[in-house]
Amino acid sequence: PVIAVNDHEQKGNCCSDSGQYSLAVTGYTVAINQIPVPNATLHNNHAIAYYYLGLYSYAIEDFTQAVQISGSTALIHHNRGLTFQLLGMAAQANSDFTITCQLDAQYC
Repeated sequence: PVIAVNDHEQKGNCCSDSGQYSLAVTGYTVAINQIPVPNATLHNNHAIAYYYLGLYSYAIEDFTQAVQISGSTALIHHNRGLTFQLLGMAAQANSDFTITCQLDAQYC
């Protein structure tokens, strides 16, 4: 099962790298559904694919899952903040950007 998860994750990565975001979403979705332990990186990558497809609400859901799994990482908060910003949700974006800066000054 882990090999299958890795194969689907790799498919998602390759598709995302080549700009085939719909196929990336499919690969990541299968991997997320098969993995025995939740994985923040998978959810972050899934969210990024949704982001590039313009499916911002789905992206926010996955970024939020990633935050819940990993605790707090600057990259995930930064990505979710950018998505909130695109949706005109300034308060939520600013909250994520504040957390991002507290976790890693590189993003400030």
